[in-house]
Amino acid sequence: MSNFIDKTLKDINKILRETLLFEEIKESFLSKINEKIKVISLIFVLIFLSFFQKLSSIIILYLFSIYLGYIGKINIKVLLKRTWTFIPFFTLIIVIPSIFMIPGKLSLGFTMESLISAIRFVLRVATSISYIQIFILTTPWTKIFSGLKGIGISSLIITIFIMTYRYILLLLKIAEDLYLAKKSRTININWKREQIWIGNTIGILAVKTHELSKEVSQGMLSRGITKDLIFPNNSRISSKDILVLIFIIFILFILYIEV
Repeated sequence: MSNFIDKTLKDINKILRETLLFEEIKESFLSKINEKIKVISLIFVLIFLSFFQKLSSIIILYLFSIYLGYIGKINIKVLLKRTWTFIPFFTLIIVIPSIFMIPGKLSLGFTMESLISAIRFVLRVATSISYIQIFILTTPWTKIFSGLKGIGISSLIITIFIMTYRYILLLLKIAEDLYLAKKSRTININWKREQIWIGNTIGILAVKTHELSKEVSQGMLSRGITKDLIFPNNSRISSKDILVLIFIIFILFILYIEV
């Protein structure tokens, strides 16, 4: 049981640490680009990427994301880990059966066309995640929300995003406190009792979640926060930002022509 508590605390700390890294943005060329331009560029990348059919175009776009990560002073190992952990792997598991599917029947072998199609799908997902991670790791959350507001996203939707982000961190902190309290009181291990405690803890977290939602709502209202939340928008779009956007669209258009 002690090992279980230690492992749970380690995982919670890891999630909190990696999430809070989003707040530590290193100054770089990418961090100086206007957040609205970043949001628009990301939307263009995701749209064009969905139309790419040629593997070479997707691979080039993915390698370009690695280069952007490098000039953005992002740890490449962290970027690769965030890109290829879970989602692309889960996507690969999903598409593996399609490799052995020939229209109208199931084959024990596979065709080159089906293999390329599966690889293209996985690379498309990985490339999308890579650009999203670069956007997150080079842009503070306040500017991300400001950029979303700048392109016309409703304040209510953005507020929901903000509260969800902060609420998850707060809930993880509550879970960490519960496990630390349990560890400090654990002397003799009784497996049946510990299993009951785990069940009770899940229930306690559910109750605290309900109570916390009320407290957060009341706290927001007492501070004058409404659905018409105003975001600071002091940054202006410069000529450099416009050139970056034109360059991104140009690269995407060239790759699209190659399809």
